[in-house]
Amino acid sequence: MLPCGFDGTPALRSDIARNQFVALSHDRLLIGEFCSSARRHIPLEPTQRFCGMDHYGQRFLLLDEPATNQATIIEVDARGQQHLRFDAAGAIRIDQAAYAPDGISLLFSGSASGPPSTVYWVGVRTTQPREIYQVRQAEQRVVEIKTHARSPTFAVLTQGPMGNAMVLVRRSLVGPPLSVPMPAGVGTLDSFSRDGRVLTVTWETPQGPSDIWEIDTARASARKLRDDSRPTLARLDDLLWEKALIESTTGALEAVVYLPEKRPVDGVVVWLGDAEAVGSWRPDIRYWVGEGMGVIEPLAGGLFSRDTLQGWMKGISRWVQERLGSHRVAMVARSSRWKEALDVALPSSWPLVVSPSPPSQEPICVPNGRDASVLVSVETTNPVSDELVRKLRNAGAHVHYATGDKASRWAREVYFLQTLMTP
Repeated sequence: MLPCGFDGTPALRSDIARNQFVALSHDRLLIGEFCSSARRHIPLEPTQRFCGMDHYGQRFLLLDEPATNQATIIEVDARGQQHLRFDAAGAIRIDQAAYAPDGISLLFSGSASGPPSTVYWVGVRTTQPREIYQVRQAEQRVVEIKTHARSPTFAVLTQGPMGNAMVLVRRSLVGPPLSVPMPAGVGTLDSFSRDGRVLTVTWETPQGPSDIWEIDTARASARKLRDDSRPTLARLDDLLWEKALIESTTGALEAVVYLPEKRPVDGVVVWLGDAEAVGSWRPDIRYWVGEGMGVIEPLAGGLFSRDTLQGWMKGISRWVQERLGSHRVAMVARSSRWKEALDVALPSSWPLVVSPSPPSQEPICVPNGRDASVLVSVETTNPVSDELVRKLRNAGAHVHYATGDKASRWAREVYFLQTLMTP
């Protein structure tokens, strides 16, 4: 159970050490003890990011100007005073920071000259960082470091195109790092046991929602703590997924393809969402696959744009024709991707499901959409979705409006697409 934020809402991030907890809000830290009503507030600058606390809950690390070579690591003591611990001084990019297992020196991740990502150690009286671990794959970057005073190893979590990976680095630095055999997916590092022998992690894969796993910190073995039946998932067809390389006019596109295992593919959807690690279980994708639809999720990262999307569409259409047979292709655009999807899908007459995310600071521009079919899918009507529907109709598109909870909207979306994609 995580502590709540300042107004009773869940905190953006929480950390627990012994009886002490810290909860992160947008502009400050809330520090307290579970057995006491006393609380302390520490204000944060807009450029500062909370990185964690020491093993006793008495000191905290902040990273100022993260992911830049001007970053500084700041320590906050028990009185709320801030002290500079390390200054990158333009020489190295710092992405993450944590206390080393001794609770005094520091670990941080970053790079002096581009990939691959590296973990460094810096002591109390040293200003020159020492490289102690380098990630093997250039496309993987360190996103979290977790240590414990009694553990023989510390954990490094990396993220790349196909999700997360985890290694255990020996605190003695003798011997190679231990790779933890986790399934392809995404996860977070949670907590060490009191003796440091076990680390729990939360992990999810395309085969199901999040599970808690137990990691032996000496042998790097992994065991899922929950393995009982889940009746709510039994109604869904088994899902097949693979990573595919799709040639397009704007270069090769990496994508994850989800297909139903026990029934033919009724149609293919290109799923566009905000950039995040692929491999995560997505309830809406599972629903569509359970209804007989294939889903292609591009691994776009920072390369996503209107021009690249236009090139992808041609390559995806050709790939679907060659790989899956003659199927029409549709597009589903969530969150911030909906404007680019409008620009490209409407002129091409691809069926489109769009979920605009208010508020929108820029004016909504709708290209000529004559004879295009669009479903606007939102939880409740809002000024942005209302304006979008009006402009789509003025542009000549056939517009449908779906509101309600997720389950009812997913059903409307599948029915809308299958109706248009049936020969």
